[in-house]
Amino acid sequence: MATGLPPPPINDQPGSFTWLEWYRQLRSYISTNGSVPWYVINFAGSNITDIATRDHDQLQNLDGGTAGEHYHLSLAEVRSARNTIERVVPLTGFNNTISNPTTYYIVEPAGTLATGTIKMPATPVDEQVITIASTQVITALTHSPNTGQTLKGALTTIAANGNASWIYRTANTTWYRVS
Repeated sequence: MATGLPPPPINDQPGSFTWLEWYRQLRSYISTNGSVPWYVINFAGSNITDIATRDHDQLQNLDGGTAGEHYHLSLAEVRSARNTIERVVPLTGFNNTISNPTTYYIVEPAGTLATGTIKMPATPVDEQVITIASTQVITALTHSPNTGQTLKGALTTIAANGNASWIYRTANTTWYRVS
């Protein structure tokens, strides 16, 4: 048998004679040598040159940041995804659940509201920070966690141009007030 394996058939259907013969050669090589060294695999028809030494920055055909940014989104896309704004403009009392990716929840009523209800997101991520702000007074505010969560330091009212922030910890499903 030659020192390398032929490339797998590209245009044949699985189960064809060509595939069966390739599997037979692969099985023979493995049973003879115990493993397949990377250098003996024929990469014909592939654009992978040597995955054993491929750095993350050298991955092919991936969108993403510039050199040194080790994720598949640009830094600006990551920051944008983490800084989403949800703005609500209630005319009277309201009952809203904050959307999952929200960072800033802004209540912008035309004037003072007697009541309102805000529930935290249903599926937050670890270390997600949410800031709730209002441009007007909300006299009686009901602020609650979502199902299975705990909320420390819930709001009961909010002043005009007032705000507060919480950070979420998945380990104990708790929102902690941080400002």
